Amino acid sequence: MSNRRGVACLWLAVVGLNVVLVSGLFGESSQALAQIVTLEKQLLAESPVDLAADAREKGDASRGALLFHSPGLGCAKCHAGDAASPGLGPDLAAWETEVDDVFLVDSVLRPSKLIRDKFRSVMILTHEGRTVTGVPKQRDADSITVQSGGLETDQVTIASDDVDVEQKSDVSIMPAGQVNALRRRQEFLDLTAYLIAIRDGGIETAR
Repeated sequence: MSNRRGVACLWLAVVGLNVVLVSGLFGESSQALAQIVTLEKQLLAESPVDLAADAREKGDASRGALLFHSPGLGCAKCHAGDAASPGLGPDLAAWETEVDDVFLVDSVLRPSKLIRDKFRSVMILTHEGRTVTGVPKQRDADSITVQSGGLETDQVTIASDDVDVEQKSDVSIMPAGQVNALRRRQEFLDLTAYLIAIRDGGIETAR
């Protein structure tokens, strides 16, 4: 038992050390990139209330749909938009609770601001030393199933007896800076207009 605890503590320490090393390794590059005014920085400097209002007034949901389903942005990989697919992230056409336009803006620009428990990822260390990261999709006394991607084949089931350490993450599975795949502010407004449209219109609008 003490050996397993030692391995678990070492694993957590290594995870933290890797973060420090990566930060140091890319420190100079990060400083250089900080001088570049990205679209994300431009949008974060604006009020989400103003962005939501502009999306309603100036956004084009049809163009936003093309952006949503484009390989470059990759939204559709994790947000299925229909009940038949498992989806790594929430179904944007069938929200379980009411969300407003500002929430949709924030969910794109600040994905880690509010993570619902249902979509909070975990990192699992097994007794054999294997690390699995994903969103828990099913759990019972015997096993836990986590999903690491947008496909059903991305699901992994681990026996409860094989789990040594399980740690919740405070970082969203949606990467920060995803909006930088867009070229201009207008495209963000178009994308947000589409998110508003499928929220209000449901699955039929999403199709």
